[in-house]
Amino acid sequence: MKRLPVLVPLLFCCVCRAAAADVSIRNLLLGGGFPAEIKSKKGVARWDQIDQVLNQKVLPNMRRLPAAMRAEMEKGSTRDSASEREQLRVMLASSRVLFSDLFRIGESDLFPLTNSVLKLAPEESLLGISVFEKSGQSLGTFAGKSRYERGGDLYGARAYTLVTFEYETPQGEYRSAGTDNLLDKFVVRWRDIKTRPALDLVPLVAP
Repeated sequence: MKRLPVLVPLLFCCVCRAAAADVSIRNLLLGGGFPAEIKSKKGVARWDQIDQVLNQKVLPNMRRLPAAMRAEMEKGSTRDSASEREQLRVMLASSRVLFSDLFRIGESDLFPLTNSVLKLAPEESLLGISVFEKSGQSLGTFAGKSRYERGGDLYGARAYTLVTFEYETPQGEYRSAGTDNLLDKFVVRWRDIKTRPALDLVPLVAP
């Protein structure tokens, strides 16, 4: 009987560790209450409920995630801080928190591309997805994210950054979604994104 090459069990171990890390990260990040039930209005999932879940539940958990992961790591480790950061980044990169992990939405509903959604979602998750107006009119396909810096004013309003996007029309033209606060002006089909990663976790740990 042929013996398995040493590489095979090593690869199996790596896959198991990655899967275990993924489950652990999901548990630390989501806990109870997910996926959140989102209502729809005229076939479009409510943007205010989506942003509320992201900004009031997901974001605070994301900020606490690196510390929670460090607490879960093996005690008494001799790793230096640089190698620990790298290990955390590798673990976060391998984790896939899907849109369906965060939200429960009607299969035929449209999903709004709010600024909060765009800020947190990996660009790769949205590339090539069909983009529509809220009315259902097709505009083209998602072509990439962009950032817009809005400065403060003399009345004390703080500067802030909006994350917006570009889409490619069927004619091959690239158009910007604009610099307005995106609520539900632009939407995608829920069935197109529900099994795609919803959160880019790697930036939580500095390189």
